[in-house]
Amino acid sequence: MKNALSKSCISFGLFMAMVFCMGIGVADEPGTGKMPVSNSQIPALIDVSKIKFEIVGTMFVTELEGVGRKFKETEAEKYRGMVVTVRIKKPAGMTLKIFNADLPLHYYHGDDYDVMICQGLSSFSTTQDVDRPMQLFNRYGSTSTGTSTTQASEVYLDLFYQYLEPDTGDIYIMIANTMGAHYKTKGWEK
Repeated sequence: MKNALSKSCISFGLFMAMVFCMGIGVADEPGTGKMPVSNSQIPALIDVSKIKFEIVGTMFVTELEGVGRKFKETEAEKYRGMVVTVRIKKPAGMTLKIFNADLPLHYYHGDDYDVMICQGLSSFSTTQDVDRPMQLFNRYGSTSTGTSTTQASEVYLDLFYQYLEPDTGDIYIMIANTMGAHYKTKGWEK
């Protein structure tokens, strides 16, 4: 993808990713018209009508000491890791559980753009300028608010991304939500 998207397209994409949370059903079996029976709600949904995310800082790193795992950039002349600090405003008493797969980074580097998966999440804190332990993931992971951060209405969280180019510019954290489609499978084990 060599052509750069306009900022308005990126903003519209962020808006659409956050808005499409409808839970529309589809037929269980093609041609039957039967709707699947499901009483479940969307799991791990980030309700963007109740919480607000704001990027408050970034830091490029060549090494990062995580809990049980380390990051060391092997091509430091080409890439860096990036820690992004976000402030989350939420109702006091609301528990948050956030999955790294829900927070991809969309970003520009020079005239090009790319998307990176979140490869690390810190614990939550109620203050911005403190060291937060970072869990680094090979694939998937999550973090949850604890007692004091659940009671707080404003919390901070660090996100980690790898392979950022030296000319990394505008960054956008996408907050994944369902695209509006729902389907209940019959499972794979009988």
